[in-house]
Amino acid sequence: MNFLPLEIVLIVASNLTIRDLRNFRLANKQIARSTSSLLARNGTISVLNTSTSLHGLSELLKCQEIAGSIRQLTFLHGIWPVCTRKQWETHPLLCGGNDRPNWGRIRTDYTAKSDEAFANYLEFITVEKSRTQEQDLRLIIRILASLENLRVVNITTVPTWQPHLSEKYNKLVKKIWLAANQQSGASRALHTILSAINRVSSSTLSNIVINGPFTSDDLHFEPPIKLPKVLQLHLSFTNMLQSHGSAKGFLRIFPNLTHITVGFHCWNASTSDLLRDLLYEELQVLRLCDIWASEEDLLALFVHHQLSLRRLEICNLALSEGSWKSLFTRIRALNTEVRIIMEGDLWGRMFTDNICINAKASLLFAKFMQDSLGTWPFS
Repeated sequence: MNFLPLEIVLIVASNLTIRDLRNFRLANKQIARSTSSLLARNGTISVLNTSTSLHGLSELLKCQEIAGSIRQLTFLHGIWPVCTRKQWETHPLLCGGNDRPNWGRIRTDYTAKSDEAFANYLEFITVEKSRTQEQDLRLIIRILASLENLRVVNITTVPTWQPHLSEKYNKLVKKIWLAANQQSGASRALHTILSAINRVSSSTLSNIVINGPFTSDDLHFEPPIKLPKVLQLHLSFTNMLQSHGSAKGFLRIFPNLTHITVGFHCWNASTSDLLRDLLYEELQVLRLCDIWASEEDLLALFVHHQLSLRRLEICNLALSEGSWKSLFTRIRALNTEVRIIMEGDLWGRMFTDNICINAKASLLFAKFMQDSLGTWPFS
């Protein structure tokens, strides 16, 4: 192995799974050094928002080659319930790893394995219960400060019932036989991570992605913070059923956005309140997904940004007032060069106003927007 050219070693290593790569790097120190950057495949790395995982990443990033190769960091958030043995054995989140076929109950022939799994769970949950927000903040600041080439931070929830989608999460679930709850504790995680970003003077971090079942309360920051260096923000919330007042305040954390995606995945008339005050002087790309809004609010949003906007993308929108025909006729009359892309379905106030966007519909819409005298093609 010592006589192999470095190029061949890297070719072999780049075709291994993460688990095999870790074993391969144990061959000797030279291979370990030359392949360290491959641990962050394609410049990305993920970490569970658990004490053990965060400390493990902090230790890993002491290797400057690994730290310097990371461009995207994903925080996988989840909260595990605190259980007694009896509660653990019958908990709805009990999933028993890959060995036990019957979820939701412990079979008598799995006593030894369940004893081991519960012992692992007790050890894990004891550490988790001892965490404090201030300790987490210092740890995440240390992690972010190590990543001098970091471009993107992704804050998302663990795939509760699909652990195979995350190697780290899958390994933990197999060990403690208990899946995580996506719905609780998200506020603390979001606040801690964004507060850490606020305290780290990174010149490269410009893109933040946030996905998950966050509520309006989760988005309330007190005291407020500002992240002026963040230029791209992608929000995809699945539980925004309350007033969007906190969401408006949250968007003000990012005053200099050039790209923004807003998706709430719920139908709520108060979404219009959020759009009404949205204003970014340098905004170039605006993407709206799964939002309920009025014609007037969408038009005002477009007019506010027409000087800087280059592309407007709308996907699965529902109109609370007005019509798609009227909206796009008025936008066309503005004679702007903004490219408008439609995807999915657009729902109007009546069934006849609904538009299913496919290749043909996209061509018809593009022709309508280019021809100032053209008639609405979706009557």
